[in-house]
Amino acid sequence: MEIYRTSDGKVTKYVHDDGSETSIKHAVAEDCGGKYGAVKNKFNVFISSSVGCPIGCKFCYLTVKKFPYSNLSRDEIVNNVYDAIIDQVNTFPELKEKYVKLSWMGMGDPCIDFAKTIDATDCIIRRLMEEKVCVGVDGIDIGTTMPDRAKSGIILNHLDLFMAFMMDFPRNPLRTAKSPFRIFYSLHGTETVRNDLIPAKMMGIADVFQLFHTIPEDRAKIIIHHMLLDGINDSDYDIKELIKLMKYINRTHHHQLRILRYNSCTNSPFVESSNFRTLIKQIHNKIPDVKVQASPGSEVEASCGMFLLGDSIGEK
Repeated sequence: MEIYRTSDGKVTKYVHDDGSETSIKHAVAEDCGGKYGAVKNKFNVFISSSVGCPIGCKFCYLTVKKFPYSNLSRDEIVNNVYDAIIDQVNTFPELKEKYVKLSWMGMGDPCIDFAKTIDATDCIIRRLMEEKVCVGVDGIDIGTTMPDRAKSGIILNHLDLFMAFMMDFPRNPLRTAKSPFRIFYSLHGTETVRNDLIPAKMMGIADVFQLFHTIPEDRAKIIIHHMLLDGINDSDYDIKELIKLMKYINRTHHHQLRILRYNSCTNSPFVESSNFRTLIKQIHNKIPDVKVQASPGSEVEASCGMFLLGDSIGEK
């Protein structure tokens, strides 16, 4: 296992022998020019559900660098995450007194096999608690493109299973949300634009939003992830459609829109919109609860699921 840390030690990326990656980020007061989370008694573990990814998003490191894909078993995922966390708490023993957040936002899409994701999550937390590597659970984040196979309603049906085993673990008292679960849906454009950016077979946007309408707020919080790419989804029409979609999904429950800063990589055909700031103001005028997110960890190229090593890297 290869280990890469930022100079301040707050972000570490683990490259496992099978090629998958785990990233661990400490909660910090300030990062990337803004607040990074209000809850400070936790640490975040970003998990890969596979080696590489079969989805093939055109803007992703994995696609640009033609990273090979292979599946990971539940036990392989659990052992990878455990090895990374053990190194982390041995290096930073104070983390043993904090709560763990598990974020399925590394390589792969956890909704390709959601049952395995649930099983692995349960196994990871039980193992950490048994060995007293943390004091409890802060939450579970699921990052997904919503592949077509999720259409069966598996997410809604399995959230109850998540809730059932979570009852066995102490919850972070500083976490006031109704549910410990958050689902981050990668939107990035209208149906036509999205189908080009994400060529794998996906649920239609309308079907996804209809599914989200059926998920009670005490089961999961829904957050919409969106990037603004130059000449791809940053026209007046694209922004009007984004605002229209957000108003549609918010008609029954409140869902947050998060604009991600695009992390470019060598040979990527995409760059962030040259009108980024103007577009954010335009969106904010219609959708007040919009958050612009720049993830920490760029030193070791460990942010927003794009974990693949680049041409240069931080401290090893």
